[in-house]
Amino acid sequence: MSVTVSNWGETLRFTPEEIQKPTSHEEIVRLVEQANQQHRSIRIIGSGHSWTQLIETSQILISLDDYQGLEAVDKENGTVTVRAGTKLRALGELLFEHGLAMENLGDIDVQSLAGALSTGTHGTGAEFKTLANQIDALTLVTGQGKVIECSEQNNSEVFKAAQISLGAMGIITRIRLKVIPAYKLKLQTDKVELDTLLGNLDDHIKKHRNFEFYWFPYTKITQIKCVNKTDEPLKNVGLAKKMNDVVLENAIFGLLSRFCPSFSAPCKNREYDLRLGSIKRHLYQSQPQNICHQTVSEILRNGIQHSCRTFHHRH
Repeated sequence: MSVTVSNWGETLRFTPEEIQKPTSHEEIVRLVEQANQQHRSIRIIGSGHSWTQLIETSQILISLDDYQGLEAVDKENGTVTVRAGTKLRALGELLFEHGLAMENLGDIDVQSLAGALSTGTHGTGAEFKTLANQIDALTLVTGQGKVIECSEQNNSEVFKAAQISLGAMGIITRIRLKVIPAYKLKLQTDKVELDTLLGNLDDHIKKHRNFEFYWFPYTKITQIKCVNKTDEPLKNVGLAKKMNDVVLENAIFGLLSRFCPSFSAPCKNREYDLRLGSIKRHLYQSQPQNICHQTVSEILRNGIQHSCRTFHHRH
């Protein structure tokens, strides 16, 4: 029975001949060898979070959703070996059980580890590089089924190419990650006038471990998010704050982007990448609609308040 697959943004829809979900490194090697003998192509899928056509195929699609978990923990050397299909959210919890954490992450935790690394995923923070720089070593299965172990010291050229390889060099099955002791982060959010923010942007970037801001079209308002390490005790942020994060920053802005197209672009055929809450949308529109503008302004006046919370960095 054929199954139609789509990516997270629903910009891709395709129907592969078959979908395989291996549960071991050895099974992955066998699948690649068989496909090579049959002259069939393979694409690999993580969580489908990329907007590009990296996962699309009419032949064999391999998902590593059934190949997750920690294989080894080396606290002395600050490394862990992780199966490539492990989701970032799950990895954060697994590391936390050992008192460990990744150095930095983006704001989305649904991706598979290999997918996030291979596509150049990054977080904020002037002192941090892409997530791929946290790789200490990896295991790669090439298109012929050959297994290559690589690191800075072993097969270094392959290693550097494979760190952000977009799946073009084969299937990454294991990753040895550099990790650090678990830590707590303090999040502070606030509303700031756009001109004020831009005038102090360099200072914000230098002052905070992680800094980002969202600009709301048709207004002079931005929402800033500042994150720094802390030793403060964890806080119960309460239902109201959680509702603000989940409902306002995600759901409402997402609905506005879908059903009020003027919220995204007032000029014809120009594309904007609007980051509202944790929602990204690419929309086109020729004329603004005042009702949407008024709705957004009302939300901004009443919905986004200064807030502060402390949390463990797990994902």
